[in-house]
Amino acid sequence: METAAAANPINIASFSFGTILVCLTCLVYMVLHRRFMRRQSKLFVVVVVVLIVNAVTSMVAEVMKANILTDATAAVCVPVANYLYFISHTAMAPLLCLYFLAVCGSSERGHRLENFLYALPFYVAEVLVLINPLMNWVYYYDANMAFTRNWAMYYLYAVAAFYLLFGLSKLMRSWHALTTIRRRALLYFFSMAAAGIVVQLLVPTVRLELFAESIGLLGIMLFVESEEDLIDFECGVHNRAALQMNLDMGTSRGDPFYAIVVRIRNVGKLTSIGGLSLLTQFVSVAISDYLKSITPWHCVYRVAPTRFVLTDPSWTQSEAEELAGRIAKRFERSWSYRGIEVNLNAVMALACIPDDLPATDDVFYLVDAPMAAPADGGIVRGDALGYVKRRLEVERAVQSGLTEGNYEVYYQPLFDAQGKPYAAEALMRLHDDVLGDVPPFEFIEVAERLGVIEDIGDFALSEVCSFMASGMPRRLGIGHISVNLSVIQCMQADFAEHVGQVVREHGVDPSCIAFEITESVAAGDYEFLRDVMHRLHAEGHRFAMDDYGTGYSNMHSFLALDFDIVKIDKSVLWDAEKSDSGKAILENSVTMLHTVGCSVLVEGVETEAQAELLRRVGVDYYQGYLFSRPLPKDDFIAFLSR
Repeated sequence: METAAAANPINIASFSFGTILVCLTCLVYMVLHRRFMRRQSKLFVVVVVVLIVNAVTSMVAEVMKANILTDATAAVCVPVANYLYFISHTAMAPLLCLYFLAVCGSSERGHRLENFLYALPFYVAEVLVLINPLMNWVYYYDANMAFTRNWAMYYLYAVAAFYLLFGLSKLMRSWHALTTIRRRALLYFFSMAAAGIVVQLLVPTVRLELFAESIGLLGIMLFVESEEDLIDFECGVHNRAALQMNLDMGTSRGDPFYAIVVRIRNVGKLTSIGGLSLLTQFVSVAISDYLKSITPWHCVYRVAPTRFVLTDPSWTQSEAEELAGRIAKRFERSWSYRGIEVNLNAVMALACIPDDLPATDDVFYLVDAPMAAPADGGIVRGDALGYVKRRLEVERAVQSGLTEGNYEVYYQPLFDAQGKPYAAEALMRLHDDVLGDVPPFEFIEVAERLGVIEDIGDFALSEVCSFMASGMPRRLGIGHISVNLSVIQCMQADFAEHVGQVVREHGVDPSCIAFEITESVAAGDYEFLRDVMHRLHAEGHRFAMDDYGTGYSNMHSFLALDFDIVKIDKSVLWDAEKSDSGKAILENSVTMLHTVGCSVLVEGVETEAQAELLRRVGVDYYQGYLFSRPLPKDDFIAFLSR
């Protein structure tokens, strides 16, 4: 048993009054900003109200305590105020625990028995407080009406500590998903609350607990409940940063939850009618208002001008499916805004995380990457999301390919007009134990995005140089081997020097190594690329433009780059077979390229008829399956040795 030592009631009342003012400030802020929709905001308001009740009852008890022996009213009010204080204050720690769980996005879908066991310490504590007038286990008043703690008081402190630590531990599971400022705010509040509890436990005359908690709540209000950096103010919903944070918290919990992706496709109609301003108004008013009318605003995220994501950890599968169906149904009708009526098409996807999409980045890939609408006009879901999973596997394969030795250089022979191989093109292949052979069009784009394309390019160049240094290609009639360059490689400031160093290390004549640059790359930074090509040309390397005819080139700039060979894309050849106009384009292209001093190679030659057509128009070199597919090095040597 412990009797609280005498304390100045005015000082204690002042702390309580300060607590009330701070809490009222928090409430006014929440009212002005209308922060009542989210579960965490509702819990925050409840915590603030409970703290106000605590402060009011504490202040009444302290002010009237001085007259408790002489004033009958005080003799009744003080015990009643203390009783109400403990009833409400016992709920403070569990409420804070629930708030922490809401901040990190934990749902309420736990097993009933599990939830009951978590709540059991609180139930016991409340029962002890409720029956205290009969049992005096928590506190009692001695003969002099002095407030005296009893053994159950320490149980209440233990329960408070349990819930605070439990809530903090749950929060830590989603710690990496919170912004730095929110982490600091939550730690600040926890520190303030813990300090107040400890001080009041050890020194009962210093009544700082409520005031410390109110200051902590003020910090949370300013840095957690305030979401200016997470709001799209045009639409009044959350933005991309908010989605990133909430998805990170959701995936860190490990519990499955659902996300609905809405992508509006035919926005050209709106921009053609009223420009970008009309598009913005349509999205921010008509569409976003509709989405907010069928689900709370905090479940809606605008992640791009015409793309939305809806998600809530509390949704069940049937609820998410029903909501997605309603949205899809709405897009079957026209949209109206200020007298303008437009039919908008939307591609929608419904994904379960982590079953369909294991990581946050996968959701954003679903949002940002091209996505075709299902043939039946329905919602992309389930197995139809396989391309996202495929992308994950390709990323893994690309990143591990070099260390695991899964990349291999294939060689496709290039043939002259007499049908003899004279050179070869080096082509990268990726063999993965899980995916098998990954097509170049799939892994090259991923490698560029992941920033490993330079490493892959270095591997290819080194392999080709080693092969040429062996002397075998020369003995088999191969004068040079072409290596493909990506735009990222070409734009490196030290690229020319790096190539020279690799070639010199292998002791290879630079004329044996040629480089292919696609037409799209050549259409980029001409000045920089021209400087790179000039330096490598001076060393003796050759350059070929790949995929000529796909529509990127500016002829004046093309001529300034001084290519040795131009490789006409297979689409030009195939069009030449189909129509006279296509044939005229091929003939004129070959004539023009010869006129400016370039040799011409045509890709994709698959039939003898195509080869005969190319001979008639005067093409210099051929490449295609009619002559040879790309081959591993040993097969390539065997092919040339026949």
